[in-house]
Amino acid sequence: MNRIIHFFSTSRTALILLLATLLTATAAQTAWADGTSGSFGTNATWSYDTSTKTLTISGTGTLTDYASVNLSTDNRPFASYKGECTTIVIGEGITSIGVSDFSFMNSVTSVSIPASVTSISEYAFYRGASSHPAITFTIANGSQLTSIGSCARNHWDR
Repeated sequence: MNRIIHFFSTSRTALILLLATLLTATAAQTAWADGTSGSFGTNATWSYDTSTKTLTISGTGTLTDYASVNLSTDNRPFASYKGECTTIVIGEGITSIGVSDFSFMNSVTSVSIPASVTSISEYAFYRGASSHPAITFTIANGSQLTSIGSCARNHWDR
């Protein structure tokens, strides 16, 4: 009798754990299923607000490099919004903006950079040779920014 009770108790625990895992996975998929948020590297996430056209990056550490981004090839997770996004907000905790992370996002007019960012890699905000609206960069007080890569801010003054 003890074995039967133990079996059902163990099975019930396993079933509860399985259901909890499935519910957690389903919740995560639902949050990202609409394509307005997701993972951006190892320790960062992105979310896009379609009503305000704002891309928000949250998390910690260095953002992923996207060195192969160009006008025809774009493997960034938020690439479908690059033509309409007007505002980029980098969250406190991010320390480095990667190569080409926000390049060719030619409608952007505002970028907020937290004090935690120490470096901006090459071509991070590159816009190409065409005329685009100017970008206003807001860098938080107490900024630790010490390095800006080549062409990271090409055509900011247009």
